Amino acid sequence: MSLMHLRVDALRCLNDVDISLDAKRNYVWGANGAGKTSLLEAIYLLGRGRSFRNRQTARLVQHGRERLTVFGQTGGERGARLGVEYGPDGLVAHIDGAAAPSQAEMLRRLPVHVIDPRLH
Repeated sequence: MSLMHLRVDALRCLNDVDISLDAKRNYVWGANGAGKTSLLEAIYLLGRGRSFRNRQTARLVQHGRERLTVFGQTGGERGARLGVEYGPDGLVAHIDGAAAPSQAEMLRRLPVHVIDPRLH
């Protein structure tokens, strides 16, 4: 399963991001503070339902905004449309427009893992 398309709104410094991704390899670069790690955090949130940087999901919501949203489209034979929204009611996840039965099902559709140098 590859993430083929990603839309992010109001997650940290990311506002109205809409990108198509290659199934095999993507490069992300930019100046410090441009949102590279936030982009990875959005993908992780989509698969795991939480941040790899912070236990408090509310801190991901952009200052002055009520909620954040992340949508993704996976490819392959089990391709799916995935979405998460975090707001006053907490985290809500969807698969193909229907409520996700569990975060484990989201992870099954978009398996993500972080290798962080701080873990060593």
